[in-house]
Amino acid sequence: MDVWLNRRGFLVGAVGLGGAVLLGACGDDDSGGTSPDDQSGDSTDHGASGELTHANLGLLPITDVAPLFLGRDQGIFADHGLEIEPKFAEGGAVILPSVLSGEFDIGFSNIVSLLLLQSQGQEFTILAGGGLTATGDDPDYSQMIVLEDSPLETLADLSGKKVAINTLNNALQIVVKAAVDKAGGDPDSIDFREFPFPEMAAVLQAGEVDAIQHNEPFQTILQKEGGVRTLGQPFVDVAPGEVLAFYFVKGSDADSDLATGFRDGMAEANAFAAGHEAEARAIIPEYTEITPEIAADVILPPWAEDSVKRSSLEVYAELMTQYGLAEETPDFEALLP
Repeated sequence: MDVWLNRRGFLVGAVGLGGAVLLGACGDDDSGGTSPDDQSGDSTDHGASGELTHANLGLLPITDVAPLFLGRDQGIFADHGLEIEPKFAEGGAVILPSVLSGEFDIGFSNIVSLLLLQSQGQEFTILAGGGLTATGDDPDYSQMIVLEDSPLETLADLSGKKVAINTLNNALQIVVKAAVDKAGGDPDSIDFREFPFPEMAAVLQAGEVDAIQHNEPFQTILQKEGGVRTLGQPFVDVAPGEVLAFYFVKGSDADSDLATGFRDGMAEANAFAAGHEAEARAIIPEYTEITPEIAADVILPPWAEDSVKRSSLEVYAELMTQYGLAEETPDFEALLP
């Protein structure tokens, strides 16, 4: 796969967002996170000098967050009084506790992880969403991949098979279960195996698993190499047009100027990205390690200005209950602004 990388191999972060692609991190800084060296943005050119509120944002360098970087470049957040500094975490599991501790002012994580931690007594408020799952026959950024000569024909055939996901007992697991259930298979018989996204192609080709729930950009890289095909699109089957990952703050910061400014800024940034696909693709190699060639071909999620979707929270809360991650439906309403 190294032919598709800009600098060094894909590194950490492949256990984080569940439905989002996870790439390698940039160089460490003294904040405990990592900061993109070449993404200073032009925020200091807007507003009165010295009046911008600085905010550290904990996230992974993923395609889903391209609007955030476009918003910095376009001065959108500065127009809302903010200077956003992305800090790349070593994995999704680091982001939530780092927001609670104050190391990050804002975080980005999948809704399942947020609801799991909320059930332990923590309070968060979501401010904006990432990309949406595809709908209908449109290609999704997360697909079930098998070898080209695999005997499996539908998602129902995954019953009793070994399936690779990036994190056990999180978003991908319940979505795959729900999709197999809907297809008429036995979701409880699936043997889930945990592998980072960058390792999934190798274990599939080695026969260690029968299928992999793969995300961009890795599925594009693998499909370019050949020898594989798509078995199905679980997220489209069970949560079409919904948002999996959200920007959030701890509950005590829900009404702060920072939260309000970021909420409004991300609405504008998502709208800008939705109308400027070429700019979104062009900025991805600037904060990730994939090449412009791959960035030009990856399946991008749709982005929406109104991205805090109650329906998305409800869908995943119900899936958590139905497929064993929660004994009762989590209080997803408590996350809404």
